[in-house]
Amino acid sequence: MRLEEIRRIMMLTVLIGSMVCFRSVEAIAWGAILSSWLDAAIVTSTVKKQFRCGFSEQFRELWKPLAACLAMGTAVWGTGFLVKTITQAVLPMLTVQIMAGIAVYTMFMILLNKPILNFVRNLYK
Repeated sequence: MRLEEIRRIMMLTVLIGSMVCFRSVEAIAWGAILSSWLDAAIVTSTVKKQFRCGFSEQFRELWKPLAACLAMGTAVWGTGFLVKTITQAVLPMLTVQIMAGIAVYTMFMILLNKPILNFVRNLYK
């Protein structure tokens, strides 16, 4: 319970600080990224202490979703770059970016055979 409170206070502090100081969507997004990395550091150290599970074991478990997220982010960025050369309209660009991100993430997780995605896929069969 205490760890969850610390994480929430830290994330809210970063979010409010970035909103007050920068007042731009991009700065707020970077603040969210920073708070996510800080949150990951707190959780990693806690898991290491409580479960005696080192960083290498945690990384072996998390590299697949991390790689899928990086591929999804790259696809969304690249799709936005390509669509922006065709049209400046925001709604079509966001729609195409979301569809590309979902498709790349799903395909990446299927290729890596991540069990949670197999569970969700089996629910719809």
